[in-house]
Amino acid sequence: AHILEGLGRAPEAQPFLREALAIYQRSYHGDHPATAQAIHNLASLLHDMGRSTEAESVYLQALEMRRRLYPGDNTDVAMTLGDLAVVRRGLGRLKESEASAHEALEMYSRLLPTNHPTLLTAMGNLAGIRLAMGLAAQAEPLYIQVLEARQRESQGDNAYLALSLQNLAFCRIDLGKLEQAESGAREAVAMSRRVFPEGHPRLAVALSPLALALHTQGHGGQAAPLIGEAETMVLKFEPPEGPLPTRVLDAKKRMGEARRTQATTQLTK
Repeated sequence: AHILEGLGRAPEAQPFLREALAIYQRSYHGDHPATAQAIHNLASLLHDMGRSTEAESVYLQALEMRRRLYPGDNTDVAMTLGDLAVVRRGLGRLKESEASAHEALEMYSRLLPTNHPTLLTAMGNLAGIRLAMGLAAQAEPLYIQVLEARQRESQGDNAYLALSLQNLAFCRIDLGKLEQAESGAREAVAMSRRVFPEGHPRLAVALSPLALALHTQGHGGQAAPLIGEAETMVLKFEPPEGPLPTRVLDAKKRMGEARRTQATTQLTK
């Protein structure tokens, strides 16, 4: 099942995961770690298939069982909380998502060292949810903590460090810290060009905050080619009707809104 899922053939994997879960349920009466893991795996697969509402329900089953198995802090409980937060964010239920992500982070903070990759991922997830809620001032300190931890642990360029730079740049755009956002975004683009092959979608995503920062500062002529370059990269990896990454779309949308506002203002004058 995991091989099929890794190959992008999630619908074919689903019957195997359901059969595995049924075997565990017959073999272990009541709560059991293996059963809880099988439930969690099924929820993850459903989410990958785009069946988010069903995935949420199954994640809740896994969470309830894991809470009964592990009454105190536990990494499996924290993992299910974090994944549940991701699903709820996708469903647009940001307040519930934030609560789950916050509980996951608090639990990981008590269990893991401060530089642990899982803890940093949980911190970044909570920051992203708060940014989506319009709470950029609360997201920025979390993004800074993640970036500084990854800089301390890094032996050079890497994808996670580039992502941290991008996230902080987007956050600072929302806070109006445009010069800092542009500086960080330029660093993210330069690193992404060194880390990823030419034309890679991850490079396209890195271009987005730089384009948005430049456009917001009134440098539309510099920003437009960057978004065009990002779209071209993505379309090489996606079918023409496929979705562009969220952040490329977001940057393009916000630039378009700014242009329309500017045009309306000029007409009014």
